[in-house]
Amino acid sequence: MELGLDFEDTDFIEEKRTNVKESKLRSYNAKVCGPMWFEDAEVSDSETAANIYKFRGDQRYYNKQYEEAVSCYKKALENLPLSNRCMRHDLNESLARCYVALDKTAEALDLTQSLINSCTNIDQRTQTHVLLQQIQHRLCHLEDEETTLKQLINLHPFNVEFWLMLKHSYWTRFWCDDSVKCEPHSQEYTKLLTCLVRARLLIRSVRTSVVSFVKERHQHLMKQVEADLEKLQPSESCLSAAKKHLGEDIFKLDNAEEDVKEPEQNPNVDYLDFEDRWFKWNL
Repeated sequence: MELGLDFEDTDFIEEKRTNVKESKLRSYNAKVCGPMWFEDAEVSDSETAANIYKFRGDQRYYNKQYEEAVSCYKKALENLPLSNRCMRHDLNESLARCYVALDKTAEALDLTQSLINSCTNIDQRTQTHVLLQQIQHRLCHLEDEETTLKQLINLHPFNVEFWLMLKHSYWTRFWCDDSVKCEPHSQEYTKLLTCLVRARLLIRSVRTSVVSFVKERHQHLMKQVEADLEKLQPSESCLSAAKKHLGEDIFKLDNAEEDVKEPEQNPNVDYLDFEDRWFKWNL
């Protein structure tokens, strides 16, 4: 029996046109910010003020107007909501860098040390420890600098720069001081040799995969490492033992499957744990 429910194509035309009209994007006026817009920007609320003052501070830091940058960063912190922990950390780090540039190292050191506890991710921990190391190096706090570099290496054990920075700290303390004897099998000798051998292994492990400008820098670093090793004059057996112990994790990483990731490091490195991990091979 026919119910008369057949539909014609024309029955759907109006509905289709309506859907098309509704799906079109509506026009709006885009906000355009010109160069240095933040210098004359109007402050409407506290959070906006914090961002504007931060931009002003960054611009003045770039122009080496450090005193003015400090004033801007402090105003940004005054207006920043307490809930915005990430930006507060960045502002305090920027403030500490201004203090370093102004040779206010005591203020920079206190502020940076307080930032260590407010780090919420590995990037913040890395940048804060790098800043702390720079301040400690400037103040010649070599033992504190050693601790900071160990924390950086624990976060990034495959970073050549951190190993060479630790080597430089040891070299200043052990080799350049005539009162310290750096004889083979001594603790001082082992620490120096560990940093140099580890750095050489890391450079060699990536020499076929880095771009040209990195390769050029690595070649320069390798010459420095080889020159320092020549001064230490390690025996073949000592070098062999060092390479075997210090290259184990590099070999495992090179031979791991593609989906295997480097394990996350514990930032709260213990002094004795670090000593056992890296310096006990020469006993």
